[in-house]
Amino acid sequence: MRRYATLFEVRKSGILLVRALSDTVNRLSIQDGPAILAGSTPSTIGHAISQALNLSRENLPAPKPGDLLNEETMAMFRHAGVRSWQGFDRAVRSVAISQDESGYSVQPEANTPDQGFIPMPEESIALPLASSESDLGRVASEALQKATFYSE
Repeated sequence: MRRYATLFEVRKSGILLVRALSDTVNRLSIQDGPAILAGSTPSTIGHAISQALNLSRENLPAPKPGDLLNEETMAMFRHAGVRSWQGFDRAVRSVAISQDESGYSVQPEANTPDQGFIPMPEESIALPLASSESDLGRVASEALQKATFYSE
């Protein structure tokens, strides 16, 4: 099973949040589970990413209207100091992390006004599955520095 998570950095505070991404039966990827505060050291960031990856699921039922604004999402908004998805998108930069039997892929994203978060495949970094949480956190932090914040 391929697992997914996203590492977010809040522009104003520098807070790092990690959240699992799960796939629905209709192939929609949704933020899932709690927002995990990641700390600031490579080991705490890597640990938070590992926790989120373990929460990633497949074949969830298709979300109903309002399902995506649950308490876990609202808590993530509070950490970012915003009240909506639009506010959140404008407040953060992100790194997409995936894990499968061959290892990890860590990819920064460009946050664009017209298309949202766009993967930056030329900046993708692969790590072996046996990598330590500290190595995963270090690489994710480096990728975060290449990711971009929203700007008009």
